Amino acid sequence: MSKTKRDYARTCDRLLKAETEAEVAAILTECGMMDPRHWKLLGDMLGDSRRIGVDSDLLLAELEVCVSALLIAE
Repeated sequence: MSKTKRDYARTCDRLLKAETEAEVAAILTECGMMDPRHWKLLGDMLGDSRRIGVDSDLLLAELEVCVSALLIAE
């Protein structure tokens, strides 16, 4: 079953409304996006969050997930 832009927009909206890390993980799991093959390390380095400054800001981290998910989907 192929995903539509509406499906991705709904997922991003749900991610932005999530209030806990557990909720974010549940949404990503439900969408099949927790599989490591869908993720690339920033700068190809583990723990390199300093480049974008999202190491402690949940909203920015969720936004990054949404953008990454949309880019991967294309």
